[in-house]
Amino acid sequence: MIDDHFQLWTNKSTISFYTDKSATQFFPSETHFLKSVGADVSSVLDVGCACGRFRELLISLGIAASFSGLDIVPENIETARRLYPDCTFFIGDATAMDLPELYDLVNATGVFQHVPGFALLLRRMLALSRRYVLFDVKFAAVDDHLVNIECSYSEKEGKRAYFICLNFQRFLEELQAIPGIATISVYGYCTPRNQYTVVSPGIEPLVSAGVLLTKGDGPATVAIEFTPEAGVAVGR
Repeated sequence: MIDDHFQLWTNKSTISFYTDKSATQFFPSETHFLKSVGADVSSVLDVGCACGRFRELLISLGIAASFSGLDIVPENIETARRLYPDCTFFIGDATAMDLPELYDLVNATGVFQHVPGFALLLRRMLALSRRYVLFDVKFAAVDDHLVNIECSYSEKEGKRAYFICLNFQRFLEELQAIPGIATISVYGYCTPRNQYTVVSPGIEPLVSAGVLLTKGDGPATVAIEFTPEAGVAVGR
């Protein structure tokens, strides 16, 4: 059963959007680190894969890796299996199911800002990875992580999802406290919210950021790259 705050992803219009998504429609926060790790990646798991279009992005970048995807919406997985019969797809919640293998890269695109249990999801992604974990988040000038579906949300066709804005410094400290991470790399820039998203007054601009974690012995080294405007927005 799909939780109420994930029902937005079952809308036919949402499913159609991700079915038609092309490699050029991925954002810099989702693509920035892929070229730097592609040569070391022979297998990929895409968490929240929708219809599997992340595969197109990998192909466009010359990353010839075996591809697996995981999504909670059965219609998405049915479409993904039709579009990519040579790939493997699973239906379910990454935090609540076992998978048969580990992957060089575990990715989640456009997922973390909608998952209130993102900390658990991150630990699960790390457990499924041999080398890299890649995901994107939203940062804002908030005193603490904003995880409140009443005042920060995406809504379409009457279905509402969390829109989570993170405090950068706290999130960085949380990442540094996780064992088994050798490097933490962050790339961020200011971004407008889309027409379906509502955020509390006074916390914009929003910063979209890609985060790449490399597994290994800690303590983790940290590399931060923000545009000047994004650095100001997160207090860097």
